[in-house]
Amino acid sequence: MNNNGLDIFKKTASLLARNATTLFVLGCLSLLSACGGGGGGGGGSAPSPAVSATSTSSLQTSSSVSASAPASASAPTSSATVNPTVAAAPPVIAVSTPSLVAADPVEAESLKKAEPTAAYVLPPGARDLVQPALEDASDALSEQSQLLIDCVILLTQEAGCSLDTLPLIGMLTEDPSIDEIMQRVLVSHPWMGSRFREVLEKMPAEMLLMMRGVTAIVISYDIRPSKHSIYSGAIYLDPNVMWLTREERDVIDDTPDFRSGYGAELQFDFLRRYVISNTDIQSLPRDIDTISLSTASLLFHLLAHANNLISPADIDLLDRFLPIHLALTGVSTSSRLSATYPLQSSTLEALAAVSFLGELSSAVQQESTAADLGAQFAADYASDYFNYTSEFEDFAMIFEEAMMFHSFGVQKDVAFTQAGGSRCGDYIVEWGQRNRLADPAVQARANFVVAELLPEYAAAVENTLASMPGVVSMTTGLSWCSNINLNVASTSASINNGSVDVDDAPVEALPSED
Repeated sequence: MNNNGLDIFKKTASLLARNATTLFVLGCLSLLSACGGGGGGGGGSAPSPAVSATSTSSLQTSSSVSASAPASASAPTSSATVNPTVAAAPPVIAVSTPSLVAADPVEAESLKKAEPTAAYVLPPGARDLVQPALEDASDALSEQSQLLIDCVILLTQEAGCSLDTLPLIGMLTEDPSIDEIMQRVLVSHPWMGSRFREVLEKMPAEMLLMMRGVTAIVISYDIRPSKHSIYSGAIYLDPNVMWLTREERDVIDDTPDFRSGYGAELQFDFLRRYVISNTDIQSLPRDIDTISLSTASLLFHLLAHANNLISPADIDLLDRFLPIHLALTGVSTSSRLSATYPLQSSTLEALAAVSFLGELSSAVQQESTAADLGAQFAADYASDYFNYTSEFEDFAMIFEEAMMFHSFGVQKDVAFTQAGGSRCGDYIVEWGQRNRLADPAVQARANFVVAELLPEYAAAVENTLASMPGVVSMTTGLSWCSNINLNVASTSASINNGSVDVDDAPVEALPSED
């Protein structure tokens, strides 16, 4: 584990040691608030590894703000259209920020309501607000800032800017520094730029190295979901995951992810969470260390998409006089992963199209049970249900999870549950695991992806994954919340905090999301 990751891990572990019981209950309550946002919906309803824009924070005051509080008047609400040129992260219940990244243009035909040719453009409100994260200190920087806006914000045609006009960061440096990265950041509100720098200062060296594959980073109040665009070569971040104060949160558009209702008729849910010491990281008090963990999972996912079609060895071979999407002529790493380690379950692939792409479900799919799907998932080699959306998401998800464990020591839980309702106890686990990445077949795929994307760290990551704790199965018949304590001798189906029964507490009895 690198020094920055170890630092965050130590601080988090110390916090957990002081607040173990309280944090466990908070984790369950935080999930329950999210669970109340919808019924069934398969993976489309699953909580994501990223922190919700309205997640509970024990650092906030008791005067909480409703999860459905409108955005500040300074940030007009606008609705971004689905676009075939972008890749986005996994959808989640209600207003939670997905760690999912939108699909690459190669899979454009699978995205719904797609405009046939237009490249990704920020909504009008964001275009009016967007500005460089850095104040211009020179004419040269001012000129570059306008160039960024022209090429990644105002881009309206498929042609895009050439790589000579706006090169990838990796075309200018083999080892990007934070200062060099910040010169490529555009934001809609000043706090987003300063916060992003704070987060980058917490990131491991391997994360900064991944920035070689992007042209720019755009952070705007009305980006949802976070995504990568092949036409601009930029990543677009939902700031949901980075706010620390109510004032910051209130300028973020709370329009739900357009995928949040997909698969609502299905009879199962798929849930996921990153954990440290039996605690969901989303339940931790919201500070720079905890939001850095959540932002790291999002960045690893997005940067995997960005670097998928451009291996580090090929950056200098790109034709600079072509737009990035035309300069990419090689075979993607995700295609090689799919050819070498293909996923097997056609049933899960078809269901993922319902849960994440909005396909209509069949009568047979509507009868699919969590237990049956868990059995199929266990026999295959995916790390997450979302992997079945496409080869691109399979690739990005497994890379994200490998790097989160290597860089921060964070483990992951996944489970197929009965379709949830208004109570945490409604999410009954029919199949679940922690550390699925420790399965030899899944780990082999992770090592393959890391070797392709980050050859400099391939050996170190492989050693880290080889030493990770083994796969631990959840107890079927218990709720998702009750299955948080997987490293203890026994797990109670009903965890009490004073008079509150976590499994049975109705949503209205829970603290407001904050």
